[in-house]
Amino acid sequence: MGKTFELGWGGLTAIPALLAAVVIVSVAFACYSPSDAYAIEVVLNKPGVSYDLSALTGVARVEYAGGAGYAYRSRYDPRLIVLLSEQEVFGGRHLAVRVQVPLTFAVRTIYRCALPPLLQCYSGQLRENVSISLQPGTGGVTIDLGTLSFRSASFVRFKPDLVAVGHANLTVSGLLVLEPFPELRGAGGEYRIPMPCLLSVNEPCYRIMMLIPGYDAPIRIEEGVYGVKLTLSWQSSSRAELILKRLEVYCEWEVLPQPLEKPGWSLEEGVMTRRVGSSSISVNLRERICEIVVPGEAELPRDAELELAELLGSIGLKGFAPSFTRTVETSTEPAFEIDEAQVRSALKAELEWLIGEGVVKGLEAGDAASIAALAALGNAGFNGRLVWYNGSWTPYNQVPGASMLRCAPAPAEKVFTAESPEYQQLETAQRRARAPTLPPLLVAGVVALAAAAASYILVKRVLRL
Repeated sequence: MGKTFELGWGGLTAIPALLAAVVIVSVAFACYSPSDAYAIEVVLNKPGVSYDLSALTGVARVEYAGGAGYAYRSRYDPRLIVLLSEQEVFGGRHLAVRVQVPLTFAVRTIYRCALPPLLQCYSGQLRENVSISLQPGTGGVTIDLGTLSFRSASFVRFKPDLVAVGHANLTVSGLLVLEPFPELRGAGGEYRIPMPCLLSVNEPCYRIMMLIPGYDAPIRIEEGVYGVKLTLSWQSSSRAELILKRLEVYCEWEVLPQPLEKPGWSLEEGVMTRRVGSSSISVNLRERICEIVVPGEAELPRDAELELAELLGSIGLKGFAPSFTRTVETSTEPAFEIDEAQVRSALKAELEWLIGEGVVKGLEAGDAASIAALAALGNAGFNGRLVWYNGSWTPYNQVPGASMLRCAPAPAEKVFTAESPEYQQLETAQRRARAPTLPPLLVAGVVALAAAAASYILVKRVLRL
């Protein structure tokens, strides 16, 4: 990267060629940069649009995408960078305007652990292969299946595995009851789970269309020991045999319902997260992976480790000791909290300012509003930039037949990094200060007055002589 320098009015007037063509960006521009995700860039290739940078001062010449560009601070938000460059699109070179959120490089240490591949939230042996004789008409029976013990509060779904033997037409529904043993810490009370339409053979079965906790969706079972009883009710056209092969018990780790019992934790799409001091903890219940992320190169914080252990215990992994792997990563992040709406507004304001100052001609204020309305963070770089195509502003990668270029990711430009001297030295671009001009008639009047004054002085001197 070459040294950043100020391009004042004198420099602009002395180098007319630079005013005619700001920069010719090479194909290196096609390389994706992490800065593109936090920028909006538009190529002003609309027919009739031209540009003249002679109205600008306070801009800095910087290297950009293997070429050169001119950068300054945004008037809308001085934290943002505005970069002007000349880019080639559809066979011609045009002025491009980019609004960039400055970046920062963050170092973080990530401690990862794997949860057991097979998680079982209960213990106990339930009866299997129970045979039930069905009589014609309606009937019912209650089966004592045994006991289930839950080491901690768990989210569970039950499904009886039933098979009918014979040629009867029948329907079977059920009611599962979990009765706590108070002396064995059954603190959750009794659970009654309706199970309509467990089995249907050549007969329709109707049920209310709603999710039943414990049957269609997981139900929270508190820690304790429970007696398990299943009542089956049927309607059969003739004698038949019903076999309860087993009661399936599913521990649903990835679909924990909200709100969570533990304060401070949030759950979204199977991932539980919370912050402990400067650390962040996440537990991916679907992938069975846990992470503790610490800023900088730091040791595993004891308070975050204890918080993770407490959570794992609450979802059925009490006593599980994670084995962590340690990785130090460097990531590129926005240096400031600036949302997409602010960047769009900044782009609109900068385009309107460039139009108002005569830097850009042939572009209307309505175009600036349209560009800003269509733009999104990430519309930047060779493939993502906005261009004029078929009567509207469109991301280049959505233009039919556009030449998409691919290459290895390129590092962010230095001027886009908030800690860099290049960024720190940027100023807000200003309009060239022009000497005021006088209307022709006023000029003529001033000249006449000056001439009259001179004649008066001359006549006075002659009379004295």
